[in-house]
Amino acid sequence: MNTIIWIIQGILGLSFIIAGLMALLISKEKLVGKMPWAKDFSAANVKLIGIAKLLGGIGVIVPSLLFNRWSHLTTAAAIGLAVLMLCAVIYHISKKENKEVITPVAYFLMAIFIIYQFVSQ
Repeated sequence: MNTIIWIIQGILGLSFIIAGLMALLISKEKLVGKMPWAKDFSAANVKLIGIAKLLGGIGVIVPSLLFNRWSHLTTAAAIGLAVLMLCAVIYHISKKENKEVITPVAYFLMAIFIIYQFVSQ
């Protein structure tokens, strides 16, 4: 089970690190082509979302990797990513973008799995 947890942490963490870096380093105009949701937010909000994704991605991996007794930070990061993905689901449903809901739901479920595993230990 430990291997499965690490695989899910890796997928979730790296996905959010990459998405966060993209939101931070690419201009909003260019980012809209890759992340259409960005058109509905100000450039500052896109950067804030990028920071949240980057920190959440780092937080899901690094505390468990380096500081085993600080695994509660992994749980906190997973909670933050779950909330962020819940907001993404609500956003896409409100825009009637039903196909776009699948990815945030999958990330939400991965974050919930990580939360459950760390809380139940």
